[in-house]
Amino acid sequence: MKLKLTLIAAVLLIVGCTPDMSDIATITPPVENFTGFATSPAGTPEPAVPMTTHVDETSGIAFDYPTGWSIVEPNTEGALIYSYSIASFNIDNRGTVPDGQTKMDINFFSVDDTLDTARAALQADVDSGMAVITNEETRTAADGSTAYYYTINGTLGGTARMMYSLVNGRVISVVAYGAQNQFEAVAASLQKTDE
Repeated sequence: MKLKLTLIAAVLLIVGCTPDMSDIATITPPVENFTGFATSPAGTPEPAVPMTTHVDETSGIAFDYPTGWSIVEPNTEGALIYSYSIASFNIDNRGTVPDGQTKMDINFFSVDDTLDTARAALQADVDSGMAVITNEETRTAADGSTAYYYTINGTLGGTARMMYSLVNGRVISVVAYGAQNQFEAVAASLQKTDE
């Protein structure tokens, strides 16, 4: 649990944006049916781009990411939790996200985690003052599963969009930083593989 809290806190510090502290209250999530159509933060459709599918062999879960983006794969051997990083720029240098660029982390939680425990870890960050939830929504995908979407401001700087979902019995989150392009498309692409 402590590692998850550290992960969330660390990623929110990557990009700089000072939040308005008056937004600290948690917002009651609206519920909407989600068809998987990708929209940008402004509510306009994201442009369709060619996508590459990556399969995580450990979990049997696949996700799509824009073709040509860089990817850093984790060493999953013996790992309880792990993350893939994808970016619209070369992420060999793990510094800040350049202006106009996007970085995302696809996080695979422990097999013992549930959506409730993952959301409780986020709420603990909010309660401790480390994060501010500025938008929260609950969506129902076409397969009937529930996904939780957030916009988060770190109190020390940084804004991120997050999605938590259960795929093939495993909690997965997608976290986007910077321009956050293609966040919706990547989040909607999570799926169990046929293997």
